[in-house]
Amino acid sequence: MNIKIEKDNKVDYIIGAAIIVVSIIGVFPIGDFKLFGIVMTYYRLLVPLFLAFYIVEGFANRRWSTIAKNKLLVIGMLIAIVWIIYGCIQIIANNTISDKENLKELMTLAIGFVSIGLIVRSLQDPRSFQYMIYALKSIYCGLILLGLIEMITGWHLYTSQYCDLQQIEYYNQLHPLEPIDKFVSYNATGIFYGPNDFAAFLAIFAPLFLKHEIRKISNIFNTAVLLAAFLLIIRNDAWITFIALLIGLIVYIILTHAKLSNVLIKAAGIYLIYRWGVKAFYTLIMKGYELFLPYRTIPEGIKVAVQGTGTVETVVAAQVGGMNEGYGSLFLRINTYLEGIKETFTKTYGLGFGPNGFSRYFSEYAIAPVLANPHCLWLEIFSQYGIIIFSLYVGYLIYIYIKLIKLYLQERCVEYAVIIAMDTVLVFASFSPSTFLAYAYQWILIAWTLSFVVRRRI
Repeated sequence: MNIKIEKDNKVDYIIGAAIIVVSIIGVFPIGDFKLFGIVMTYYRLLVPLFLAFYIVEGFANRRWSTIAKNKLLVIGMLIAIVWIIYGCIQIIANNTISDKENLKELMTLAIGFVSIGLIVRSLQDPRSFQYMIYALKSIYCGLILLGLIEMITGWHLYTSQYCDLQQIEYYNQLHPLEPIDKFVSYNATGIFYGPNDFAAFLAIFAPLFLKHEIRKISNIFNTAVLLAAFLLIIRNDAWITFIALLIGLIVYIILTHAKLSNVLIKAAGIYLIYRWGVKAFYTLIMKGYELFLPYRTIPEGIKVAVQGTGTVETVVAAQVGGMNEGYGSLFLRINTYLEGIKETFTKTYGLGFGPNGFSRYFSEYAIAPVLANPHCLWLEIFSQYGIIIFSLYVGYLIYIYIKLIKLYLQERCVEYAVIIAMDTVLVFASFSPSTFLAYAYQWILIAWTLSFVVRRRI
């Protein structure tokens, strides 16, 4: 791949892998530690510390001048700086400085941009990438296992919306027209808040397990993890992420000209999971109760879950029917997207509502039936930061995405194809969660894409 390796720097390995870890599981608060009234997490604390280390190390070794010579990196840094400054101006103009949520969003953005720079810097030695992959795959497999435990037991971490059934009952009393199914606690949320949030994460990073390995056992393991991810996504009824992942798989197959036999094996496994996976899974659980716990009552949630979930066809038909009648999730989403775009132009003249502005505005002033959150990363950026920031950021992402595709066609490096597939999934999967801009793991993909495009010669 014609990549220059200056030296074996284990510090880069450690920092690179550490950023991957804290970007995903560093969301937990550090006790009661707060800064400017904002709860500090391991991610918010460690990333700035890593930055401080690299600043000192960079000046000591005179490496910052080398970074400044790369125009693509400089443009990215300028866009990030302009974005943060613009957000600060919006907060002042809107007189919302006292709102901690606004400051928290800007802090999250700033730390996200810093993490991109740190990952790019740590990838000076391309071998650091393998350590990042190992760290991410390990976390991914651990969360898959956690998700399966949730499907079996109904137990969840405190970060989940389903962790307290009493809260669900209280919610249902307050919202009798839109209750949460009392059996939905057998959905999987991992370390995230909702099932769509977890499903989006699983879909985006699933292509990591597509690469064909030399060892047969590794291929079997990768296929098993991929199918488990599909099982969890289907159990959560996260059909947007399901379709997004299928699109990513198709992109990967087209790019790599994958062997027909490998494609057919994975396609057959995905189809079986899609049609009968959830039902078969809970049928085995019920058989386990009957054989090993004959005196225990089978939970009602499992009895319901054994009936299986819907299919893409039935869900789409129901949503389209609901949209025509003026109700349902699809109706609300389309309304939200259209109203979000219209109100951004009519109320802010395309300048945006400011940090956290979408929820603030539509919770107070919405007339049409819309969701309180954008449910789309791209609308979230456009409606809050305006058409200029949106155009600069999205244009930059499209440029490095196309550059990586061209680079893959030149060098046929499988890692490039994997990242392209993950980038593709992110474009569509980011329509699934209620909000997406706060998720730190999205910056990992941008950093990887950028790193490979600039050939990691920093």
